[in-house]
Amino acid sequence: MKTPSKILGKQATKTAIYGGIIGLGTIVVATLSAAFVSSGEVSLDAIILAQKTNTALWTIDIMPFVFMFWGQRMSSSIAEEADTMVIEKTNELWNKTQQFRDQIEQEYSHDQLTKLPNAQQFLKHINQLLEPNSSEPMAEAESLLQTFSGYITKQHKVSRHMAIILLEIDHFKEISQTFGSQNADDLLLEASIRIKQVFAQSQTMVARIGVDNFGILVNKVAETQVVATIEKVHAAFKQPFEINGLTITLEISVGACLHPQHGDTAQELMQNAEIARYACQQDAKAYTFYSPALNTYNIEDLILKTEISRAFEHDELQLYYQPKLNARGDIHDVEALIRWLHPEKGLISPDTFIPMIIQKRMNGELLRRILHLALTQAKAWQAQDIHVRIALNLTAFDLLEASLPDMISDELREFSLTADSLKLEITETSLIENQELALITLNKLSEMGIPTSIDDFGTGYSSLSYLTSLPIDEIKIDQMFVKTMASNHKNQKIVQAIIALAHSLSLATVAEGVEDKETLQMLRKMQCDYIQGYYISKPLSAAHFTAWIQKFKAARSSAVQP
Repeated sequence: MKTPSKILGKQATKTAIYGGIIGLGTIVVATLSAAFVSSGEVSLDAIILAQKTNTALWTIDIMPFVFMFWGQRMSSSIAEEADTMVIEKTNELWNKTQQFRDQIEQEYSHDQLTKLPNAQQFLKHINQLLEPNSSEPMAEAESLLQTFSGYITKQHKVSRHMAIILLEIDHFKEISQTFGSQNADDLLLEASIRIKQVFAQSQTMVARIGVDNFGILVNKVAETQVVATIEKVHAAFKQPFEINGLTITLEISVGACLHPQHGDTAQELMQNAEIARYACQQDAKAYTFYSPALNTYNIEDLILKTEISRAFEHDELQLYYQPKLNARGDIHDVEALIRWLHPEKGLISPDTFIPMIIQKRMNGELLRRILHLALTQAKAWQAQDIHVRIALNLTAFDLLEASLPDMISDELREFSLTADSLKLEITETSLIENQELALITLNKLSEMGIPTSIDDFGTGYSSLSYLTSLPIDEIKIDQMFVKTMASNHKNQKIVQAIIALAHSLSLATVAEGVEDKETLQMLRKMQCDYIQGYYISKPLSAAHFTAWIQKFKAARSSAVQP
């Protein structure tokens, strides 16, 4: 292989040779000229005489050889310098490449905030312990199961126990929203340092496996040792954290499972450890070991619970709209119903995911998201000459939020909308649970001009005193009575009694769950003010509802009844 130094040296040698050839040519010409000048002719004798008598020709004679010698020496020197330069630059490039490769590997395999191994590196390290000579790549999902399966097999052979411990920092998202993302990151870093210090003198593997989750794998232990380990972790979190002048106390939920008692496969053990952690969080315990009795916790719900944060980040939570009609068949308002458009599972009912949101204390974020989506749509509809009030559902937790009226006021101001753009629906149960606080919040909302409706009326605790003490505008009759009233005489009487009670208190009534014409006609005879249900329309996405209402308005203008 021709290196740059060899090429450069060869080129210098060629230059020296060409210079010698030119020099020899010069000697010939000079000698012939000198012979002719001294003898008047060019002959061998004249040339010999010129060489003897003309000393200047001697200098010319040796110059080509001096030039060739100097050129050869220069070429050797240049080649050596080039070799040295190439070697130095090659080494420099190699070192930079290696540093870059190490940096990429570090970023790929470690959490950049805590510098702990990430989940993939954690599993890869276990796999290397099991199969030191194995270098075949595996898919990440298969690696998870195969790594733990191999590790489990090895533990079984040596009759040792293995413990998988999952730790979650409780309410971390709420902490991040309250104190800011930078303080939250600093808090996570300090938390990881404390966990690492617990295991500084052991071979225990610790990794950051999620935003607020850590995984701990303890090898060759008894259950009592695992309990002692968990207690040490709890002790590390008892001392409050001092972060940028803030004092923050963290709580953790810890779930653990053991092999072989709690499973034979990696997937089973990981699921059972997560079930134990979830049960710990639900029951507010210090830690929970898996047991078959915990299998009442549905694994699908656990998976959804871990994905609910992603739903907020990826705008998977959307509003669907269902209209309400008055006795004349005009649109009274529309109820906004939250839905989770899961990328794999499709449309998920709020009955499934709202309890998860409340359990994770994300209900405040959900309310802000619903309010923002609703007002965004109201503004868009106004631009299309569609003027309709949107009714939003509030939970008991929302009513306990003292800043609720101000938050709604700020959002209305941001969209340049008036208070009559909204209506709030609250359940009967949420009013009874904390009537005093509800009264304060509802009075402020009423002063703002926002009407309130009692949802699912008739399913609460039959304490009717709030009907006269709270600023309520409307009662919604629960669909459990409405759907069957055509065939169930008792339910028909209940609906009729609720309508009469509401009207006696100057309250409007809404019957939800109207699914056929017969029920609609009965409600009109009872003088129910508004109706809602699949007979009118099912809940529709914003785009589909826009098309529906435009078609509905066109039909109404032609005097066609729905």
